[in-house]
Amino acid sequence: MIRRFPYSLSLLLVVSMLVAVWWLHAHLACQHPVGNSLAALWAFVLAPMLLIYVHENVRGE
Repeated sequence: MIRRFPYSLSLLLVVSMLVAVWWLHAHLACQHPVGNSLAALWAFVLAPMLLIYVHENVRGE
């Protein structure tokens, strides 16, 4: 799937990162600690790593 739709997957990752950052700014950490932890993990660690992986595979072809 990564090789077939790299730009669609990249767009989906960027949009999901923006939604996660919005969640972090819109909700209090003391009321939603697990949700904020997962949003931070996704927005600042997992999604950027997947984005780099997708673009490295596209450039490798």
